[in-house]
Amino acid sequence: MGFLNKQKLNERQISILKNANLPTEWKDLNSAGRIGITAIEEMLQYLNKKYGKTFCYNGYVPENKVFLDNECLYAYAEGDDPVIDTFTVERDGKGFKDGYQWVLKAPGVQQEMEERLEPLLQGQAHKMFTELLGVDADGNVKAFSVNIYIENTDKAYIEKTMDSIIDEIYEDARVYDVNFYCFDKPVTRDMNAKNIRDCYKYEDIVLRYASCTADRKNETCRWVCL
Repeated sequence: MGFLNKQKLNERQISILKNANLPTEWKDLNSAGRIGITAIEEMLQYLNKKYGKTFCYNGYVPENKVFLDNECLYAYAEGDDPVIDTFTVERDGKGFKDGYQWVLKAPGVQQEMEERLEPLLQGQAHKMFTELLGVDADGNVKAFSVNIYIENTDKAYIEKTMDSIIDEIYEDARVYDVNFYCFDKPVTRDMNAKNIRDCYKYEDIVLRYASCTADRKNETCRWVCL
């Protein structure tokens, strides 16, 4: 008991506990608190060692067998945006697995799609965002969505553009779907990956088109108007 009460917490652990309004002395923590703060530090150290950089705490879910909750740490790399760059760390046998590859791969996919698809939009006011749907353990991107928000409601133009985009990505098995959200008012000027849903209301969408992997193989019509 004396040894347990003398265990020291480091500055990172103390900061996490303080922000959660929990005791910052080991001896004052209950069993769940001790297990949790120890696991959090263990997972953060795993990330630090694996990637050679500092990671920050952004949440923790303890295991709960009653509600089928798996133990999970939410973290982000120092200097990244916790809103869009947070990922998970979970136990994997005697070690851990993490989703940081999703964060690392996202900018490259975004840039690639902008370079390939934006010329097809012919200077129309728009914003384009990609969303990763699958990244394997080796960091290979397996699937993603492309979402385009455009200030144009001309059906003929949108449908022609959809066809052009489908032609461009037809053989790219990574592209699971392409979605067009069409507006008749300015909504994209201040839109970014963090505030998309704050820039418009659902009823502002005048037209919406989508094309998934199965749609692209349809010789009659390769997209649907929703």
